[in-house]
Amino acid sequence: DGLLERDPQRGHVVKPVTPESSEQAFDARCAMELGVAATTVGQVPPDRIAVLRELMEETAPFVAGGRFVDIDAYTRHNEAFHNALVDLANNPTLADAYRRLGVAGLMVSLLREGSEAGQEIIDDHRAIVDAYERGSLLDAVEVIKRHNGNAKETTKRAIVAAGGEL
Repeated sequence: DGLLERDPQRGHVVKPVTPESSEQAFDARCAMELGVAATTVGQVPPDRIAVLRELMEETAPFVAGGRFVDIDAYTRHNEAFHNALVDLANNPTLADAYRRLGVAGLMVSLLREGSEAGQEIIDDHRAIVDAYERGSLLDAVEVIKRHNGNAKETTKRAIVAAGGEL
C-alpha cells in the first residue's frame, strides 16, 4: 500500500506519514478521479452508475454523529467506491496506478474508531454519484475537488492528534 520504503542501512521500514505526504497522496488520487470524470461523465451506462450508487450507500452506516463508527468497514467500503469510480474509465493501467497510491492503507494507518468524520464525506460520495447520474461534468469536478479537501482535512486532524507524524 505504499507504506514501506527501502533504507540502505535498515532494509524495509515504514515510511512516516506526515500531513504533507498524506496531502500528496490525496491530491494524486483527486487528479486521477478528475481525469476519469473528464472522460466518463455522460457516457457511463445506467447499470454501472447503479453499482456506484450501491457502493456509495455502503459507506454511509460507518459515519455517525461526526465520528467513524467502524473504521475497518468504512475504509474497505470507501476503497471499493473509489476503485469503482476509477474503473469507469475501463483502463487497467490507470486502475493499477490508482490502487498503488496506497490511499486505503494510508487511511487504515491514520484513522481510529471514533476519529472525527464529518457527514460531508458521505454527502460528497452521494453528490459524485448524483453528478454522474445527471451527466454533469461541472458538478462532478466541483464535488471531487471538495471531497479531496474534506478527505485531506480528516486525515490531517488524525495526524495532528497523533503528534504530527505517524
